[in-house]
Amino acid sequence: MKRINMLLPDQQRAALEDLAARTELSLSEHIRRALDEYLKRHKQTGKPAATEKAR
Repeated sequence: MKRINMLLPDQQRAALEDLAARTELSLSEHIRRALDEYLKRHKQTGKPAATEKAR
């Protein structure tokens, strides 16, 4: 596993911290799971969802 650094808006960070506290999973684990889901959808369609935009 490799370490990466990323910046999150305050609202996303707060929501992620709340989720982590409620589920007793780490912020990193939630990010990994969300990324797995995103990559799975991207692989199925071959492109990002129409409602998603590049940053």
